Amino acid sequence: MENKELLQAIGNILDSRLEPIDQRLAGLEKSVAGLKQDVSGLKDGQATLQQDVSGLKQDVSGLKQDVAGLKDGQAALQRDVSGLKQDVVGLKDGQAALQKDVAGLKDGQAALQRDVSGLQEETHSIRMTLENVTNRNIQVVMEGHSSVVDKMKELSNTVDDINAKVDILEMVSQMNVKEINKLKIAK
Repeated sequence: MENKELLQAIGNILDSRLEPIDQRLAGLEKSVAGLKQDVSGLKDGQATLQQDVSGLKQDVSGLKQDVAGLKDGQAALQRDVSGLKQDVVGLKDGQAALQKDVAGLKDGQAALQRDVSGLQEETHSIRMTLENVTNRNIQVVMEGHSSVVDKMKELSNTVDDINAKVDILEMVSQMNVKEINKLKIAK
């Protein structure tokens, strides 16, 4: 009965330890989803940067044409410089967004590492608990086996004693039968 109670206690311990692991796994899945969103944001930021760079190339080409055609006027040149300023502001904003995304990725990676470390510690704790319980059960079984072997030896000795006494009784009985037969013949 103690083994059943011990096994029940072990089952309860395992159940209580598995629930936090399931919760942490759910947290990990949320972290992974967040990382996927961050990566998607990085891709969007990269596309914006590429568009801005492409726009800069077009603006520089326009500047070259304006310089070649200074005769057309300084007003066109000022519009192009204004466009370049807007592109630079866009590049700065894109760079800041990229830096935020990179920081978010680093934070996510650190959180994942902490979760993995926590899971490893819990797994080790569960293994140690199982090992301790298993060792105790093995010890109880071995003690029980030793007790059964001792009782079997005692029973074997008792059976041997009984067999010896039965043999003696048979011999005495045969001798008594012979004596009775002799007495019958003598009469």
